[in-house]
Amino acid sequence: MATVEPDKIPEIIFLTEKRDEEQIITEMKNQVARQYVYTIKTWDAETKQMKDVTSLSYAGVKEAVRKRGNFRFQPCSCCGKTVHVDEDPKEFRPRLRFMTRTGMSCSSA
Repeated sequence: MATVEPDKIPEIIFLTEKRDEEQIITEMKNQVARQYVYTIKTWDAETKQMKDVTSLSYAGVKEAVRKRGNFRFQPCSCCGKTVHVDEDPKEFRPRLRFMTRTGMSCSSA
């Protein structure tokens, strides 16, 4: 588990990206990446305490897609990207839409 100091919040993104890159390189070497979630300690300005931020890793996302299967991503209606990110001073919220094989449209936030 990594720890991020209060003045280095963007480092969360860097640490997650770095870990994902390491997993991609691991797969390119024909090895299995086994860590499906990341937990990073970061400062919560509201509560004035450290808190855990947990998210899916690259391997975790791939495994979730593999288990669910049979869907395709749809581009965002406002920006055209596969993953739309809403950002405010407190958090980043990715949104994506996908269509299942049966035609059901789903979205996540």
